[in-house]
Amino acid sequence: MIVKNPATQEYKTGSYRDLDPHGLMSGGKARSIAAAELSQSFPGAKMVALSTLPPKDAEPKKPLAEVTVQDLKHYGVEEEKILLYEDSYSTLTELMGLISLAVKNSWKHVVVITNEYHTPRAQLLLEKVSEIKDDNPSYQKAWEATNMTELFPKFKELNTKVTFVSAETVLPIRSRHYSKIIEEMKKTDAHKARVKREKESILHLHNGTYGKNPAATFIPHPKE
Repeated sequence: MIVKNPATQEYKTGSYRDLDPHGLMSGGKARSIAAAELSQSFPGAKMVALSTLPPKDAEPKKPLAEVTVQDLKHYGVEEEKILLYEDSYSTLTELMGLISLAVKNSWKHVVVITNEYHTPRAQLLLEKVSEIKDDNPSYQKAWEATNMTELFPKFKELNTKVTFVSAETVLPIRSRHYSKIIEEMKKTDAHKARVKREKESILHLHNGTYGKNPAATFIPHPKE
């Protein structure tokens, strides 16, 4: 997630100390740094920057993908390696975007970099992406908008391998000092609150209520 820099009024990637619009731990900066580190190990790989949060109340749209691109470039990723995908706005729609990009580019292996506390839900969402599309009108609209009825069978046929990697496993490779930062982060109330919310969401995914009783963190389709 991104937050507004009070000094410049510009958006920046959120650190572990920052909270996202739902009041939960951000951790976006960690993902950008981890992606840049992996880019060095896999120089031929493309990096995909995802999402734009739609406007809400008095808040303007939040250009997550654009800010992530600037982050990646700052941490050493060449601009020509970065793809911009701005149409997603949530974990579920990012996964739909992943499916779309994998099919269009015939990708056989995709690595999803996210935070440790977010990884289990993201993995389960990908497993159930075609099942839960009918559980909420916003999910159905997103499915149709990304042409998943056509692309999802092709994705299954392509048999793309999707590997989820937590930023927290990569950061200490870049620098040992991140181990201490991660250790201290996990002691915070913000981390505990984020883990609690993720576990609740996983429970909803397992019992079939994920989209039927949306949490306060739910982001509706922009055209609703």
